Amino acid sequence: MSAAMTYQAGFMENSVAARAQRLDCFLEREAEAQKDWEKDQLRELPFRWARAAKKWHSIKTKELGIQAANMWLMETSNKWKEAEIPLNAGLDECKALAIEQANKMFHLAAIATDVAQLRRFQAESCARYGVEPPDSAFSDDAAITAMTDWEWWQARLKRAAARRFECVARELGFVNVTAGLYCSNETYDRHITQRKRNRKMMEETILANENGDEFSLADLSDVSNANPSHRRSGLMVQIRGMADYAKEYGHAPLFAVVTCPSRMHVFKIDQATGKAIPNARFDRTTPRAAQDYLQGLWQRIRAMFDREGICFYGMRTTEANHDGTPHWNLLLFVPPEQLERAKEIIHSYALADSPNEPGAQKRRVRFEDIDPRRGDAVSYIAKYIAKGTDAAGLTDGLFGDDAATAAQRLRAWASTHGIRQFQFFGSPPVGLWREMRRIPESCLDGAPAGFAEAWQAAQKQGSDRADFCRFWKAIGGKVKRVKDYLLKLDKRDADGQDRYGKALPAETAGLEWKPSGDVFESVRHAWEVVSRWGVRVASPWTRVNNCTRTNSVRSENDSFDEKSKVFSLPDCKKRKGSNPSAPAGMPPNQNRMIEASSHGYQTA
Repeated sequence: MSAAMTYQAGFMENSVAARAQRLDCFLEREAEAQKDWEKDQLRELPFRWARAAKKWHSIKTKELGIQAANMWLMETSNKWKEAEIPLNAGLDECKALAIEQANKMFHLAAIATDVAQLRRFQAESCARYGVEPPDSAFSDDAAITAMTDWEWWQARLKRAAARRFECVARELGFVNVTAGLYCSNETYDRHITQRKRNRKMMEETILANENGDEFSLADLSDVSNANPSHRRSGLMVQIRGMADYAKEYGHAPLFAVVTCPSRMHVFKIDQATGKAIPNARFDRTTPRAAQDYLQGLWQRIRAMFDREGICFYGMRTTEANHDGTPHWNLLLFVPPEQLERAKEIIHSYALADSPNEPGAQKRRVRFEDIDPRRGDAVSYIAKYIAKGTDAAGLTDGLFGDDAATAAQRLRAWASTHGIRQFQFFGSPPVGLWREMRRIPESCLDGAPAGFAEAWQAAQKQGSDRADFCRFWKAIGGKVKRVKDYLLKLDKRDADGQDRYGKALPAETAGLEWKPSGDVFESVRHAWEVVSRWGVRVASPWTRVNNCTRTNSVRSENDSFDEKSKVFSLPDCKKRKGSNPSAPAGMPPNQNRMIEASSHGYQTA
């Protein structure tokens, strides 16, 4: 080899080495810059969150590349840094911010000259904090008044902060089968603490009605649908009535589970280990947005049912997957000849979005045949009703957890995200059913036979449970529109305004039997706080609040005040409760507060 060739080879070797060295230096500087940038992004996050974000960033770097991973980390960090409400804001922080915002709105209102423009500006301020401004039902004056009230702000800021916190916690991996089922541990703890605080307040708050009866607010809550057991009982009565109606008319049950596309799920479950695995397709869809997706999907399915003349009725329950993503359990009843077509419609619409993604055909929508050996249609849905209420009859959850705790976490999830857990369709509005249970028996004298039949069906009498199927048939059976039922609520305009100057909504006073025009008044009580935290705040007054019954016959035991034109019902037995001043002697298997037949409070 000549000297020239040797020199050229050495030169090229040195050049390659130099370039490699410069590249190594560049990559080292880039790596150091990347580390410094990551530290800066994670600096203001709580330690637990920062550790989770760093882990997620590493996973996304391997699966999606450094650029996509950096974008995710920056967006996550900015949610904390740029949040108008601190994501970990407590009651004191929310109250202070609420007072600050209300004062700002008040000062703006004091100097503004254009009311409509002021309302728009205030609404924009609400949007910055994730607070929904007053809707179109509010006049401009009422809306502006609401947005200058710190209590109005406080309630909505608490809700917005809780939702934002939970959404970020979900993205960082704190909501899944291994970390926190359905919701993060922080949200669950906050929910339990809030319930305990509310319970203590209700036990220390005593109310009196127009008859002079006093009860704690906790007692009244226990006999209402706020009690998960009562809520479950009421739901079961309705769906049992639907199943009985379907059996009588030969309609077939259809049970389906509808889930969201993969991109809305934060985690998957490793079938081999049962552990949560990050889902690289996740697009930051919130649980509330996923619920809106399912609502829109159901609206399209119902529209197609209507176009094809498919008769259906039933209910749906909404529950969370382990990572907080909602899914629906649908129980429908349809004529047998329409069953297969109904399944085809549900399947086609459920798979219209991302039909080719892995697992879509298997998991997006799943139909279950009702096996009579395992129980009827109600047995299939009962488990999901119990999971969303009081876990009655359940021992273990889906993932081996305690059923009662899982039910509490599920309620915390629904409460935080504002998700409605249960909904019926195709049957009479539950308001008609509940109002009928408030109608006193004395109103039946001279009442039309159809109304009397509906009343008898709605009452729980001794060992005989209320019969929703019988009630449904008595008021017209399956109809296409609510206005076609033979029964409707009797509403009357309310006098006065609320604290913001908004007109009070019409009040329900009873029921109207449309064929005859007869109006039957329900029993309601006017309540006044007389004691709070052991301190008497007012003297209980006595005043009858029942409206005049129209076209009904008085009982000989009813008293009548000619001046007020108001009926007062005879005295009823009362029950013994936690409130020492509450009347005692309530018979077993009856409403715990006041005798059901007279005062309209019933359990199923």
